[in-house]
Amino acid sequence: MQSTTSNPVIVGVDTSERARDAVALGRLLAPALGAELVIAHAFPYDERRSRFASVGYERLLREDADQCLQGLAEVAGPAARMVALPDTSPARGLHLLAEREQAQLLITASSHRGRIGSTFLGNVAQQTLHSSPCAVAVAPLGYGSTARGAVAAIGIGFDGEEESDAALAFGAGLATSLNAELRLLGSSYIAPVVGSAGLVAYDMAPMQRAAEDDLRKQVDQAVREQAVACRGEVTDRPAVTELLRLSREVDLLVLGSRRFGPARRLLAGSTSDAVVREAACPVLVLPRGAELPATGDRPVAEEMALGAG
Repeated sequence: MQSTTSNPVIVGVDTSERARDAVALGRLLAPALGAELVIAHAFPYDERRSRFASVGYERLLREDADQCLQGLAEVAGPAARMVALPDTSPARGLHLLAEREQAQLLITASSHRGRIGSTFLGNVAQQTLHSSPCAVAVAPLGYGSTARGAVAAIGIGFDGEEESDAALAFGAGLATSLNAELRLLGSSYIAPVVGSAGLVAYDMAPMQRAAEDDLRKQVDQAVREQAVACRGEVTDRPAVTELLRLSREVDLLVLGSRRFGPARRLLAGSTSDAVVREAACPVLVLPRGAELPATGDRPVAEEMALGAG
């Protein structure tokens, strides 16, 4: 097994069954990132002195949080560190913990209202996704019971911009560690021009063909540059539609965040937001300026085989 770094993977959990989905994803990704796995539960208590504080009440809440964490210990594994923290906003508590520990990834579960195998976002997941200081991954509903225990294919949303280059580099690091294949998907779709009176009568075909040709060259070049098995495709259909289709064919989808978001702070755009809501596999969104995963040169599968020997 690879040695861990000082930049952990933090999994935010609550008392619901969905917590197991997030923990299962964390246990899979943490070794690939060479990271310590931290399971964190934020319980609803405000420690600020300006408010009335009850030591007894805080103790009861913390005991409930500890009990929740103990119930997840078997899923998380013996190496996981359990953390209970007081905060009336779970997302804020996770963000503060991630900043304090300089985490490289935050993981949360999707809403219980979603379909099995879908990453439909609940309030906490959406709040965790936006303005996170590090990458955020969302586990689909039921992932804890349906995960195969391996990532064989990683999908990358690629448009040739800096943010997708970072997503590709992050995904390539994971693919190297997990011995997985990369699947690059680029969308050259150009939305029809809409004026005040409706659609503007303009022939978009030449512009569409030029965009597709340019993107295809960038995708082909990116595929050639990878040190892992990689294939790419370019579509002229909307990016969200095609990324959701790809999410049914891969085990993890990696996306970049909005290019005008603050550096090292995740700001999901309309595409990543929509994909995370409906994806059929875990989705990882990478903030601008994030550091690449601290993966080693040797695949995790090889490390584990050597360790077992």
